[in-house]
Amino acid sequence: MQGNREYGFGIIELVVTLAVVGILATIAAPSLMTMIRDNRMTAYTNQLTATLMRARSEAISRRGSVTVCPSSNGTACNTTQAELGWISFWDVDADGVADGGAEVILETSAALPAGSTLRTAAAGDNFGGGNFIRFNSRGLPNAAGTLKLCDARGAASARAVAVNLVGNIIRPLGQTLTGVALTCP
Repeated sequence: MQGNREYGFGIIELVVTLAVVGILATIAAPSLMTMIRDNRMTAYTNQLTATLMRARSEAISRRGSVTVCPSSNGTACNTTQAELGWISFWDVDADGVADGGAEVILETSAALPAGSTLRTAAAGDNFGGGNFIRFNSRGLPNAAGTLKLCDARGAASARAVAVNLVGNIIRPLGQTLTGVALTCP
């Protein structure tokens, strides 16, 4: 006759298992946070790229100018800090200013999270010194340039979105359109 035998985990096995899980979680947490931050940067870069591509496409289909500029209120080009948001609009008079009338806001973007910046690159790679990107009816920009997206991690994790002189929107790795390494403010 066999005796009653109990099955299951003892307190010692449970404590050892929890300790191993805790150690593994401690090791994995920093990598997980880096992955989350990288995915956020990729999402913001994709959003900006899509806005520029839509603006170019709208300019061609409307046979007129479409402008993308920084906007904190979603109705006017009123800031130099694109991290506060941006708009794209049908720029009837091709002046780079959303001044109402026949001009139609095509898209608005919300502000990026605190600690993020979205700025033009240095002189010579900043869309001709303007605070906007305007595509004409042939899909050509007013000037070439690079927008750089940075978060709290700095230049090592920065992303770039560039528009070349023929209107192609590209994402150079770690540098501006002119080949200069990205820096963050």
